[in-house]
Amino acid sequence: MFSVLSTLSFIRIYLKHLNDQIALVNPSYRLSKAQAIWLGFVLSAILVTNSLCWAVHSRSSHGKHKESKLRWFFKQAKLPWNKLLIFSIRVILKKYGITEGVLVLDDSHIGRSKNTKKLHGLQKLKDKATGGYLNGQSLMLLLLVTDKVTIPVGFEFYQPDPAWLEWKKEDRRLRKLSIPKSKRPEEPQKGTAYPSKLVIAVNLVKSFKLNFNNINIRAVLADCFFGNKNFSNGIKKIDKKLQIISQIRANQLVKMHGKKISMETLFKRYPGVRQTVNIRGVEKIVTMYGMRVNVVSYGCKLVVIALKYAGEDDYRYITATNLSWRTIDIVNAYSLRWLIEVFFQDWKTHEGWQSMATHQGEIGARSGVVLSLMSDHALLLHPQQSSRIDAGLPAVTVGSLCHQAKIEAFLSTVEEIINSDQPKSAYEKMAEQLLKLYDLRPSKKHLVGFDMRQFDEVGYLNKRYA
Repeated sequence: MFSVLSTLSFIRIYLKHLNDQIALVNPSYRLSKAQAIWLGFVLSAILVTNSLCWAVHSRSSHGKHKESKLRWFFKQAKLPWNKLLIFSIRVILKKYGITEGVLVLDDSHIGRSKNTKKLHGLQKLKDKATGGYLNGQSLMLLLLVTDKVTIPVGFEFYQPDPAWLEWKKEDRRLRKLSIPKSKRPEEPQKGTAYPSKLVIAVNLVKSFKLNFNNINIRAVLADCFFGNKNFSNGIKKIDKKLQIISQIRANQLVKMHGKKISMETLFKRYPGVRQTVNIRGVEKIVTMYGMRVNVVSYGCKLVVIALKYAGEDDYRYITATNLSWRTIDIVNAYSLRWLIEVFFQDWKTHEGWQSMATHQGEIGARSGVVLSLMSDHALLLHPQQSSRIDAGLPAVTVGSLCHQAKIEAFLSTVEEIINSDQPKSAYEKMAEQLLKLYDLRPSKKHLVGFDMRQFDEVGYLNKRYA
């Protein structure tokens, strides 16, 4: 494990900008010295250890920051958690002069222990790897994609209504018994305490527009789950001019010459044309065909595009609500949706959002996510990253920046030892602290003292069955 004794240099720069943004809203309030030290160390430790665990952070500091104190500060420090992410976003927007972008929506799951009961938003989730089920948390995320950087700008936990889940379970059981719908319990209405993913997604976009009304949103991108009228109408209530691009199922009906036919049937009549499109800066050849047609489930006319990449057998069907966009521009815009998958990968691999992020209660869970997202923002102010972006050069990956942060943390530790009055004594003291941090635990693999003599022939059985 890499050591991290104090705040990394680029984290200090980030916190200074964060304090400036807080002061713009309330000149009388700034992060206190204790808050800045704690926040700086935690953000540094997240990037160095890829963890949101206080025990891991304490070990990485060689015991300099006690686990109990880190946990106490997390729960008791009066940090403006509900506003901290907004201030952090403003730091990045101001740093890079961002005035426009595209919003991307998607959800992400994280598996938890089957015995966990105190975490916020726990539910049964489908395990794609095994095909079974596991306990976990589901989180909806909003990403802002711009011509310079891509940053997370909003999140919300999703939890299904327990009463609705019970009804669904009972309804499924009664269906298997062939009980008619008239004799089965009616579906309960979902309460406001448990909003659906569609409602959460719309609220995230609405919240971003309210907090950052100076940012021009070119389009809102979402996957097939959000390809329906309710989501589209919800976004249009926020801003009628917003372009909403999503996918739609192949069996969805469209009206053509007064007849209703499926999307798949429609595009069998109109085979796609091979074209070269720019997919996230790379020229690729795709097969596509687009038209403006009335989609029955939406009750209005949409741009519908059948799209197939090289090597694919089946078309995917992309929809767009603004009819004035060109087909090729819609395809280019929708390709940006993949960036949220890249973000999820970076987030779980390098920025602490993984199985050890187990802060209890709703406030603990939300504050933990805020810290993790802030670490992603802080990386954008790393000198190696910001200098490249300012010069118009390709930005570097989160993984390579985190490796750089680990090296910086190691060199900082070495520097602290060298600059001490008695380097040898400082080294020995640190080595002693490190050795005490890791307890030697009994192993179940090595069977010391196990009697191997029991694995042998038995005399009377040998004679009987010789």
